[in-house]
Amino acid sequence: WSSDVCSSDLALMTIAGQGIRATDQATRRATAQFLAQEGIELVQQARDDNFLDVSASAVWMSDITGDTGGACSFNSPCAQDVAGAMAGDDFFSCGNTCPVLRQESNTGRYGYNGDPSPFTRTIIIDDRTESDDYVKVISTVEWQRGQSTFSVEAIKYFTNWFQ
Repeated sequence: WSSDVCSSDLALMTIAGQGIRATDQATRRATAQFLAQEGIELVQQARDDNFLDVSASAVWMSDITGDTGGACSFNSPCAQDVAGAMAGDDFFSCGNTCPVLRQESNTGRYGYNGDPSPFTRTIIIDDRTESDDYVKVISTVEWQRGQSTFSVEAIKYFTNWFQ
């Protein structure tokens, strides 16, 4: 009878462990989805700020894409720190790999200050179009769990309604 109890306990512990892992994975996926969407919104805010810039030299993707002095392009993934160690209006080039996002323990905000998180966000501006009137923005967030790498992606097309 005791071996049946041990088998039952082992089965319950296995099921509970799988439930905890599934909950953790769902939490990470949801967080990654929000971080990917935030990457899109960072580009949108920069583009909108360019529209509000009254200087005659303002270009709709100024300081974002590589052809206008910014860091982002199809061949150059980039990132932007919302607040923290690298805070500023400018996007920065990541080279081959963007830095791991960090989470501030007192606010819970993600950026490049605080404790390392499992997430890495990469923003790519695909401006390889036949028109200067739109770009494709791809924000990808990756994380690892054990030996597996997971990712989510948010995509948005921005048009030049500046003209």
